[in-house]
Amino acid sequence: MDKRRHSRLNINLSAELIDGEKKYNGFIENFSNGGLCIRSAPHEKFENIGPGDKITVRFQANPKDILTMCYRIKWLSILETTPIGSICKMGVEYCTN
Repeated sequence: MDKRRHSRLNINLSAELIDGEKKYNGFIENFSNGGLCIRSAPHEKFENIGPGDKITVRFQANPKDILTMCYRIKWLSILETTPIGSICKMGVEYCTN
């Protein structure tokens, strides 16, 4: 039984993740009415971010509009670790405050 509250739409959309003054590259794998699933670009090194933290995600929703929105990290898992960084996957939900 699927315990998800919202259905997902699978996509592969480039995104920029912003944590204060640090910026990371990633890809939105899917989205729903509740949030996004994001995979980091290879060799990005996330520093000092994890569940509960707020991040800003910037992405081009269509040819005319770049969206910049606040999200809270719900979960983060490391898929692969290399000497220069890790590939991570995270679930983020829309910030309500």
